Amino acid sequence: MSLELLQSTTRITAIPEIVNHGQNGLLVEPGNAESMYQGLKLLAAEDWELLGKLYHKAQCMVVDRFDGHNTANKIKQLLCNA
Repeated sequence: MSLELLQSTTRITAIPEIVNHGQNGLLVEPGNAESMYQGLKLLAAEDWELLGKLYHKAQCMVVDRFDGHNTANKIKQLLCNA
């Protein structure tokens, strides 16, 4: 996501905490090749409205949750309110 690539990934470990299916990427069932194929096929389908939505929400999530300045500001707010 931070590399500006859309995601089709599996529902393992903490990935579903970052990738929300249909919101900022696609989640598929682990060990299911057909599910992965369908996810990748959807990303390659050139549905520009869907891809634009996924891309925009993924970028907003990355900036909000992982940007250094935003993270520092959130920590500052927590410390000031403690």
